Amino acid sequence: MRLARLLLDAGQEVQARDLLVNWLERAASDREALYLVLQMDRAADRWDGVVAVCARLVSLEEGAAQIDAAV
Repeated sequence: MRLARLLLDAGQEVQARDLLVNWLERAASDREALYLVLQMDRAADRWDGVVAVCARLVSLEEGAAQIDAAV
């Protein structure tokens, strides 16, 4: 996560997102990484990515966080 944030701070969004996506292939339930990818996808209008991440978060979260992930 630290490297992804450093890449984002350096303006290397594509590399940061690629790093996170690769990480999530191994750690599919890493909520922090999922929320960061969600934030990046929303900012870049990558709606297919937003939908995919929200679907994963809905299956991981509970209560209010699950509702937030669904909308």
